[in-house]
Amino acid sequence: MPTEYLEARICELAGHLTAATARFLLLVADFDAREGWASWEMPSCAAWLAWKCQIAPGTAREQVRTARALRDLPLIQAEFTAARLSYAKVRALTRIATPETEHDLAEMAMPMTAGQLERFARARVKAQRRQAQVQVQAA
Repeated sequence: MPTEYLEARICELAGHLTAATARFLLLVADFDAREGWASWEMPSCAAWLAWKCQIAPGTAREQVRTARALRDLPLIQAEFTAARLSYAKVRALTRIATPETEHDLAEMAMPMTAGQLERFARARVKAQRRQAQVQVQAA
């Protein structure tokens, strides 16, 4: 099998995984909104997800956080579902995007690597926290 074919198959399957992950998180968001996890006497959707889907607790919490955030970010949700934004990028974007900023942030994210976007998001969160502290101190 030629290397070029392997590369194409890997990238094709990565796209399928991304689209499936988007669908998975949309289902998680709906299940969480309906509190489906409560019938199992679980304390949260993340706890249920960790148990029923055999996901590490920290990963489950991050997936539920991302799923919840996607409900308010239709453009990012659409790009994720179409596999134009990876889960790693979406996870980072949902920490900083708002309905007002999602278009510009999604556009900015497209050419970036997931690592670059993660560093950008961490820096932006840190700057926002510092700004909030300055505003509290000034008040």
